[in-house]
Amino acid sequence: MIKILAITDEVGSNYHRVQLPLKYFNTEEFEINLRPLSMGPLTDEEVKGIDILFFNWTMANFPNHLAVLQKNHGFKIVMDLDDHWDISQNHPSYRAILQYIPRLKDFLILADQLICTTKDLKNKLLQYNKNIEVIPNRIPYGDLQFNVEPAKKRDKIRIGFIGSISHLPDWMSIKHDIDRMMNDKKITDNCEFIVGGYNDINDYSKQVWLRIINLFKGKARVFRTRDIDTYMYLYNEADIVLAPLVVNGQNKAKSELKVLETACKGAIILGSEMYKDKLNYEGLILTDDEASYYKWIKKLVEIKDELPEFITKKCNKIMEQHPFKPVVEAREELFKKIKNEL
Repeated sequence: MIKILAITDEVGSNYHRVQLPLKYFNTEEFEINLRPLSMGPLTDEEVKGIDILFFNWTMANFPNHLAVLQKNHGFKIVMDLDDHWDISQNHPSYRAILQYIPRLKDFLILADQLICTTKDLKNKLLQYNKNIEVIPNRIPYGDLQFNVEPAKKRDKIRIGFIGSISHLPDWMSIKHDIDRMMNDKKITDNCEFIVGGYNDINDYSKQVWLRIINLFKGKARVFRTRDIDTYMYLYNEADIVLAPLVVNGQNKAKSELKVLETACKGAIILGSEMYKDKLNYEGLILTDDEASYYKWIKKLVEIKDELPEFITKKCNKIMEQHPFKPVVEAREELFKKIKNEL
């Protein structure tokens, strides 16, 4: 029996990289305990007898304290990283991430094993640690909130943003295209605009969301954020999700998770060409030239009656080519290998 202590919190990265895959581990071979990050630093008592300490991105312990715990109790440290810290200065979390980078790099060096989402991210991490396994993001289609929804036949095509304010620089990058959409009568007659994920938890967040909503000239339907175990239902409100990515290190290292999410709920991505390197199948519309978001919406309005069938074919192909079971098995095999090295 392999004993894993996993540190987690209620954010999307921990949900997809820690909670969700571990939920499907073979319980005859693994004993898994989830421990909230909010409980603070780990103690000697908590790590006594564990084989593997597993966490995504951050720990409440300082790296030197974690190293002492490891020396005293002999467990292995497995760290998962699903994102990169190379972000633009207008990113809402820029200052917080900048302050955390030295500690993050110490964790990367300390870990016995790193897991990341993409080859690009692996290449960025190799200078800190040579033991890196790429295990991509995947979704357990049909289970929990990931029940598969068909493409919807609506009176108006629903187009918009779904996510958090971390995407502000990306979304603002297509302001020109959105302006053109809002001034095109054929588009506004045949489309509704949505914003999903609104959160006014504080004044800063509220002001950022108002900037995003105002891109649609006050004409967007706004859906509030949801807990991580129900967030997928936001995608039920969309037919086309706008997902531009500005060119920076973080976006180049991002996974294709948003494409997989939209496919689950009968919607498609209209997104950056950077997704081309993340997917083997062109199951989405790819765009990067200045006006093409607007042009693509014009084209989709022209095939409005056939759009559900168009979307369904793309969604089915994406789900077929990106199964969940292999990523669970890859993690299980990796943890077994680490246990055998103890």
